[in-house]
Amino acid sequence: MNRANRYVVMCGIFGWLLLSPLHAAAEWFVDLYGGVAFPERTTAHFDQRHPAPATGSVSLNMGTATTFGARVGKWNDLVPFGFAVDVSYFQRKASIGTLDVVPISALFMVRLPLYRSEKLPQGQLQPYLGIGPGLFVANGSIASPGAGIDPLSQTRTDFGFDVRTGVAWQLKKHLALFSEYRYSNVNLRFLDRRCLVESCGPVQTDIISETKVSLGTHHLLVGVRF
Repeated sequence: MNRANRYVVMCGIFGWLLLSPLHAAAEWFVDLYGGVAFPERTTAHFDQRHPAPATGSVSLNMGTATTFGARVGKWNDLVPFGFAVDVSYFQRKASIGTLDVVPISALFMVRLPLYRSEKLPQGQLQPYLGIGPGLFVANGSIASPGAGIDPLSQTRTDFGFDVRTGVAWQLKKHLALFSEYRYSNVNLRFLDRRCLVESCGPVQTDIISETKVSLGTHHLLVGVRF
């Protein structure tokens, strides 16, 4: 099963969980959030194979960047868990390169209802945890680390993971404010494929170069839940 088919199957499973009879007694929610992605250092490793083999690496000292996103999901009213789909955007920028990243995450979520009341049966204070796989769409632009190695300018999609924890304060039944810490991680593998003969099909292309970037990112977020 290829990468795209695996993600279609994963989304199908989460879609079934969201819409299945298990959630007949459930509440939908929509989150809108924004915040910052913390600065960090990572390395881009280049492996040039054509026209002449060459390798090199360059350090990327990422700065602080803004991030924002949206999440839609369902809490089960009978047990304190739910499922959600999250789409966000963040940019990691260094002096010699930029990575624009759009993670699409499927999350299993758990909450702890505190300070229950008749008006707020699920609690006014709700600590929660979410974890799940993500499909990370990244557009990379990174300078060459040396002579004979092409710079990176490419879009790549890879699987990673997403974990987050936060606390929500319910103002009323369908309105809450929340703060959240998130950690995302993905190993990006940019491949430059080209046809090295006069005519070839998509499966006959050769890998000209490969660039690997391991991107772990800490996020601090605030948002509103409807």
